Amino acid sequence: MKHTFFALLALTVSLFSCNLEKQRDEAQVVLSNVLEWQEKSKNTASDSTAIFLNKASQLLTTYLELPDSLRAENEYLLGRYFERENQLDSAVIHFHNSVQFVKDSIKSKKEVIYFRKAWETFGLTGDYGNAIAVNNRFILLLNKEKDFQRLGLAYSFLENVNSNLGNPIKALEFNKKSHLEFQKAKDSSNMAILSLSKAHIYYTHIRDKEGAFKILDSLVEMQQELSSNFKTQLFERYGILNFYEGDYQKAYDNYLKAITEAKKIEEIEDPSLVNHIITTQYANAAEVCIELKDYKTAQKYIDSVLRVGFKDVRPQVIQATLKYQLKLAYLINDNIDQTLSVFDTIYKYQNKIHQQKIDKELLALIEANENERQLLIDKQDTELDNIELKQNQNKLIAALSILSLLTAIGYLIFRQRKISFEKQHLQMHQRLLRSQMNPHFTLNILTIIQHLIKRNQDEAAHYLIKFSRLLGLILENSKHNYISLKDEMESVKNYLDLQSIRFPNRFSYHIEMTNEDDVLIPPMLIQPFVENSIEHGFVRDNQKGRIDIKLVVEQDFVLCTVADNGTGFKSFAGNEYQGSTKLIAKFLKKTTGKEIEYINKKDTSNTETGLIVKFCIPYKSSM
Repeated sequence: MKHTFFALLALTVSLFSCNLEKQRDEAQVVLSNVLEWQEKSKNTASDSTAIFLNKASQLLTTYLELPDSLRAENEYLLGRYFERENQLDSAVIHFHNSVQFVKDSIKSKKEVIYFRKAWETFGLTGDYGNAIAVNNRFILLLNKEKDFQRLGLAYSFLENVNSNLGNPIKALEFNKKSHLEFQKAKDSSNMAILSLSKAHIYYTHIRDKEGAFKILDSLVEMQQELSSNFKTQLFERYGILNFYEGDYQKAYDNYLKAITEAKKIEEIEDPSLVNHIITTQYANAAEVCIELKDYKTAQKYIDSVLRVGFKDVRPQVIQATLKYQLKLAYLINDNIDQTLSVFDTIYKYQNKIHQQKIDKELLALIEANENERQLLIDKQDTELDNIELKQNQNKLIAALSILSLLTAIGYLIFRQRKISFEKQHLQMHQRLLRSQMNPHFTLNILTIIQHLIKRNQDEAAHYLIKFSRLLGLILENSKHNYISLKDEMESVKNYLDLQSIRFPNRFSYHIEMTNEDDVLIPPMLIQPFVENSIEHGFVRDNQKGRIDIKLVVEQDFVLCTVADNGTGFKSFAGNEYQGSTKLIAKFLKKTTGKEIEYINKKDTSNTETGLIVKFCIPYKSSM
């Protein structure tokens, strides 16, 4: 019996040791695979990057014993991928996830990069609350007695945030704190950058123009000690202030210096960053050349930006350049065909950007669905292996497998429905964008403006500015899932004003809404109903039309009412208009659970005619 016991004990120890050895070998293989996928993601085409990183994420999700540093790096690399694709909303999520794995203290330069990327991207998306929270956590994790440069960077960011929020006193306090830390670190480059931002605060917020130019002059005097990158920023900032002061020639001279310095950093900087810096200077030069009436040179700089290509130029630079091109076409060409050609370029570019957004988001949803399916398959394989190793737990494992399978199937069905809804949402935005940029409406407005140019140039310029503003709002709003209620109604008001030019004396309008600055709603939902009133409601010549728009912010949604005194609606085919409003009805039904309500005034009154449309719009707060 004694010998049998020791034999069983030895067998148990042997089996346990073999199992531990197997687990160690398996963990080592998984670790190697994760590192391999992450390395491949850095040295491959953009489309393959996401595939490699998702494979790494799959392994990191399955093997929880792997070190957190791998998870942090994978989240950071995913953030960089979405940043390069100009999808900042997705990028900021992954950058924020990466800093969650940093505990106790900052131990490496890599961890500093994680935090900087997180707070800077939050800042770029306008989420200053989260940006400050990440920054403050970074400061808490620093060694205040040693990390002078890192502390200076954190204070410098807080200075920029307060400057952007219109708090110049706090901004200058953080500027001073940052300067002291960089002084301890003997970091002259960052001290110069602080002086540049201080000049911006003096000019923009404190209105101390003399002080701002004095700081810039002192930096120009020491320019030989500074890098080409910094000198580019210095001359650009000097040119911008010259432009604001109306000294266009001096502004142009400084922009030329900025272009010269920007070209010197091409060999030592990230190419995408250099493209952004140089094209920004080209766009600045084009703008000031228009003011100098040097239209030929302005066109040269615009062509220089467009020659780089939409793919390699950041969206804000492209939008500014196309705006200058439209303005230039108006100033140098009385031919409406030329103006329409520029508009067509803008329209095609926006459609391309919008389609890319649709394709990428749909691809991401499909890949996520495929990854979840693969995880389910891997999980089932693991469960089958456990069944073979642990025969005494067959019934329990089988029950758990069935439950997991049913849960997974239910989840996949839910995901599929979500994918379908998001696809419809994206398609709705695309079709609404096309309806708002209706070529027939656009051509009519431009034709009217062309005629006005010959009769009254001031009035023509006034309406051209309105038309440009409407165009800019439509392009900008179409990029976001939610925009402020104020911006949406400004777009509607510009649209109504332009329709008033097209149909003089046909109608008047009144807009009433709650002053809710922090309310965000989906864009492009109200204008189609206003358009229906104008196009279909006011067809009688003996009565002037009126449109009343009212918005009330309630607990769960914004109640919108669009009423007119037109001919009304004779047939309510399922209480829906066709076209754009049908898409909107489906979207609102899914997001609010409520139908659009159409009320024909003839049905409730013997004296009134017209149509009342009521619908609920989902909203969220920006606070």
